[in-house]
Amino acid sequence: MSKPALGRGLGELMGGQKPASPAAPAPVPETEPGPEASTPGLGALLRGKQEMSNPFAQSSIPPKPPVTWLLLKWCFVVADVLMLVPTSFFVLTKKAPLTFLEGALCVITFAFAACLVCVALLIHQYEKRK
Repeated sequence: MSKPALGRGLGELMGGQKPASPAAPAPVPETEPGPEASTPGLGALLRGKQEMSNPFAQSSIPPKPPVTWLLLKWCFVVADVLMLVPTSFFVLTKKAPLTFLEGALCVITFAFAACLVCVALLIHQYEKRK
């Protein structure tokens, strides 16, 4: 019977030495290891249920709105003024009647400025509730 491919020439590699006898099995400790000797997940299971704070519970004190809301509100107001002043100046100083395109652009500008004012007022109401 031929030797398996892994066993061929093993004696030459070992230089005529006999293979070491298998080691005796390690003795089993009498006490079980504590939770600190195991992985974190297994340690949590071995420790049992403990009181933990709920990360999703709302605190009784609401967080203060950041200062950026104030900055954002004033940016909307400034953008509103920068849109309305030139448009109003254009409409009030024009001697001839407005063309359809000029009128449409003025109406769109005023509507967009009104939306910006609404957003600024909503931010103000949000700040008052907090």
